[in-house]
Amino acid sequence: MQIRESLINDIESFVSNAINLSNAQGIVNKDGYFDLNKRILSLNKDDFESEEKYNYFLNFINQGIRQAEKFAMENSFQGNHLSNPAFLWMCNYLDGIVRWLK
Repeated sequence: MQIRESLINDIESFVSNAINLSNAQGIVNKDGYFDLNKRILSLNKDDFESEEKYNYFLNFINQGIRQAEKFAMENSFQGNHLSNPAFLWMCNYLDGIVRWLK
């Protein structure tokens, strides 16, 4: 569970920093996003209190509509830039992940 708690902290920090960076410079840390996404997808049932909670998490991140929106958002990266709607979706997606991880 320590891996999950560390990931929660890192996601919350990333979102906060992403908002500040986007407001100040109009850019997004694309590599940071993909690193977090890789860590999210590498979670396994041992990182959760129960297999049931892990399965609920998998169901959340693997929903078809969520995957389609994530794919569209990730494909909209232009270097380290995202359109405003895609940026907001990224922040909402990561906030949703945090809620499910808690």
